[in-house]
Amino acid sequence: MMLLRAYLIQGKWRHWQFIPSFVWLIGLFALVATAAAQPDESVISRYYYTGTINKTHSIQMDIQVKGKTVSGHYYYNSLGVPFSLNGSRSDIEERDPKNRYTGKFNGKVDVPHKTFEGEWLTPDGKKQLPFKLNKVAEYLFSSTRQGETLEVSLSYPYFLSTSPAWQQINDALLKSIKQYPLEFITEARAFYAETEHQFYWFQQVDLSIEYYSETLVSLLGKNHEYSGGAHGNFYYQSSNFWIKENQAILLKLSDLFLPGYKKRLSDETLKSLREQGASDIVNGAITDFKKEDLSRFSITPRGLTVYFDPYAVGAYAEGSFSVTIPYRQLKKVIDPEGPLKSFVK
Repeated sequence: MMLLRAYLIQGKWRHWQFIPSFVWLIGLFALVATAAAQPDESVISRYYYTGTINKTHSIQMDIQVKGKTVSGHYYYNSLGVPFSLNGSRSDIEERDPKNRYTGKFNGKVDVPHKTFEGEWLTPDGKKQLPFKLNKVAEYLFSSTRQGETLEVSLSYPYFLSTSPAWQQINDALLKSIKQYPLEFITEARAFYAETEHQFYWFQQVDLSIEYYSETLVSLLGKNHEYSGGAHGNFYYQSSNFWIKENQAILLKLSDLFLPGYKKRLSDETLKSLREQGASDIVNGAITDFKKEDLSRFSITPRGLTVYFDPYAVGAYAEGSFSVTIPYRQLKKVIDPEGPLKSFVK
């Protein structure tokens, strides 16, 4: 385990390069100016809620508000299966992973969005259950643009709890996320200084909450970027924090399991990737994973999910891969006193 001193998010990082802080400030000023010039219908807000339906079914919800429209997803803590959400500020329909209409939320999503409450209805409207959700995080957005050659956009959560541990997490995320535009702008400037080509460099980073509780939070970062070549790039980052004795601990895989866990985790991951058709697994080029190969992971009620960038386990055309391993398949190697104890039955 590691207390928050390094301020790193697990994933792909370039070596940090210094760039004057005014570049970051220019980006922030540009963001403020852009936001001020935009009409309300184009401003996007995003929030994360936790609460209950009928006071008995615990859920968590990630919603995005743009003008009068609302979209996002939610899941029951007991299942972890995401249902998509789309609708208005007062009437939001839900659909299951097979795109079947399964119900709707009738309530109000109004400024300052501290709570979201109302009635949940079945598709036929015959069954109505009260729901109440409280906002636990809101997403911050930043954009830096330089002419027609460079753009960097970021989104990441800010947790509303005032406890020291959650403030440690907020500080860590801010310090980590600010590295992205600094590094990318530095690389772009170095490239333009050496060539006359002026194609468009683009980077979009979205750090999202995968799971939230008072003692555990799991975050997944998705990074899309283009810096020349035949196609852009995509890669994952992740960070998982455990609140223990009022301290935020940045988790490694070894913090979740008993000694000797690696073989079990590697075998389960290989099995799933083979079923998904990852070519490097199917053709035998990869027969085992090291701990660092499995370092991008998220924690949700469904299980432990491990992520692989394009090229990691197959050709670029195959895209990225993810493997979700139910906790029941890892029960023998999960630390019974560790962060996953609440998921083990």
